[in-house]
Amino acid sequence: MTTVIVGNCGISASPTVLAGDPPDPMNLLGNQEDFKYPTFKAYAEAVAEAKPAVNVAALVGHTTLRNQVMDDLQRTATDEEIAKMQSNLDLAMEQGALGLSSGLAYASAKQANANEVMQLAKVLSNHGGIYTTHMRTEFEEILSAMEEAFETGQYAKVPVVISHLKCAGAGNWGRTKEVLD
Repeated sequence: MTTVIVGNCGISASPTVLAGDPPDPMNLLGNQEDFKYPTFKAYAEAVAEAKPAVNVAALVGHTTLRNQVMDDLQRTATDEEIAKMQSNLDLAMEQGALGLSSGLAYASAKQANANEVMQLAKVLSNHGGIYTTHMRTEFEEILSAMEEAFETGQYAKVPVVISHLKCAGAGNWGRTKEVLD
């Protein structure tokens, strides 16, 4: 049996209902009407009802959480917004989510600082969740992006999965061994 992990790179179909067009990269998942699951439970029930031919495990997207509580994704979240995101993530984890994903290279999450992500990842430890990340960069600063991901996992006491481990750009040619060490 095949298992498909959905909700990668900070974008997920739940928990969210959009008031307008989905921001980039959430628009990769569909149009406004496709985001119709206000809770993770509602999404899980829809998946179960569809009876897919594969197992489905779902991550909650960081950008999805940001979109639910922030009026402008091009800035850092306030403490109050982070608290709301933590609450939404905690509920999703209680309802069966696998963990949290981030897509820090995308414009809709680029302004999120390390503290914002760490505070969200901290919620995961109470549920045995994992943190997956499309790191902030895969170019020359890849080692610092990796360190940010590892520090998040250490702080939150959760496993970390780097979604796309690659050395992008001519400046990284020949650095694969360094990155893998």
